[in-house]
Amino acid sequence: MNLNFFTAQFPYKTGESFIENELPIISSSFDKIKIFPHYFELDQKQREIPGNSKVEQIDNYNIQKLNLSYKLLIIHFFLIELRFNNNKIFYLKNYRKWLSLLKQAAIKASYIEANELLLHDAVCYSFWMNDWALMLSFLKKRNIISSFVFRCGGFDIWDERHEGNYLPFRGLIYKYASKVFPNSKTAESYIKEKKIFPNKVESKYFGTGDYGIGKFDETQEFTILTISNVIPLKRVEFIIEILKKVNFKVKWVHFGDGSKMSEIKRMAQQHLSMHQVEFKGRVPDYIDVLNYYKNNTVNLFITTSESEGLPVTIQEALSFGVPIIGTNVGGVSEVVNSRTGFLIDKDFDVSEVALIINNWKESEFNTIEKRQDIRRFWVENFKDINVYNEFSKDLLEL
Repeated sequence: MNLNFFTAQFPYKTGESFIENELPIISSSFDKIKIFPHYFELDQKQREIPGNSKVEQIDNYNIQKLNLSYKLLIIHFFLIELRFNNNKIFYLKNYRKWLSLLKQAAIKASYIEANELLLHDAVCYSFWMNDWALMLSFLKKRNIISSFVFRCGGFDIWDERHEGNYLPFRGLIYKYASKVFPNSKTAESYIKEKKIFPNKVESKYFGTGDYGIGKFDETQEFTILTISNVIPLKRVEFIIEILKKVNFKVKWVHFGDGSKMSEIKRMAQQHLSMHQVEFKGRVPDYIDVLNYYKNNTVNLFITTSESEGLPVTIQEALSFGVPIIGTNVGGVSEVVNSRTGFLIDKDFDVSEVALIINNWKESEFNTIEKRQDIRRFWVENFKDINVYNEFSKDLLEL
């Protein structure tokens, strides 16, 4: 059995780091794997991939001419999606945009079909419900492939993240997909409430690698770690508001960059003079983040995001035994609980979070025993070898 694997940009650039955990494990279940990245540049450095894998770069598909069958299928798909759509006025008002997306997916499908780029006797698996999943719907309708599945993990789950509260082509893609794998139970429930092929939806967690329990030395400076893009959605400025009310010196280390970075740096310089702050930026190799956990005592990981899927960054922190404070959004409640840390309201009171930290040194979460139990929770639920061996079985059953 082979695997056609469709990604946004993996194995290029630094995104989709979670695929680096998944692919080496599931690769052992397949004879050959062909990876189709959607975005890439021809001179980009390629990350390491399993020996039975190769990358298919589709960079000139726009030369493909659509035959009448594909053109009619675009109209057919447009009408199918209209039937499933709960915001028909918004959909029809923006019909040019949707027809353009359908045309691009059709051109890519036609190019792949004409050039016979897919591995035969294969599972077709898209890592996202995106352009690739739409393209696979064309191939499925044309009987070029017998089935396909996809994961979804954030932007491709929540309608509220999209203009008009409309996630493009969910109804259409779900109609032709064999299985839909959201990355949390919360997302599974949300999708099933849409009543669009709920029998196809089954949550499957991402997994993270085992690098051992993190360093813990009570005599070291109290360190708080955050990892995120510095954009409005992540609300990194709330970390500063919390630390302003913490009554002992802490070291705050942040990995990530974004549009609000300059503002965050100014705020930190103005308000956090009693604390030590390190902005690490966006590291070119994510192993640097994992090594930070291994080589430094991290007392606490915090996320104040207003929207999430099920954050892999939290899973990674748990794998090192690091307790969490996280907002109750998306699937965060599946990783942050009384065993692993403190789940706080989306619109939390800054003073209440600061009080948790002010009392931290006397709490059970500041003990090696508790950190060992946090790591056990991770092993039970998110250890990559366990999670992805099970997922391989799901793929092979297709």
